[in-house]
Amino acid sequence: MVFGNKVIDYEYITGSNGSSEPFELIFMYEVKGDKIVKKTAISK
Repeated sequence: MVFGNKVIDYEYITGSNGSSEPFELIFMYEVKGDKIVKKTAISK
């Protein structure tokens, strides 16, 4: 999702590091020009 200069990315990940347990992550990016200037990660 794009909201102004913010981008929100939802990910549902399986098979990471040999684990069969899935997990969810949300990344939020703040963009200025063509550069990411801030990244925030939230995990459940």
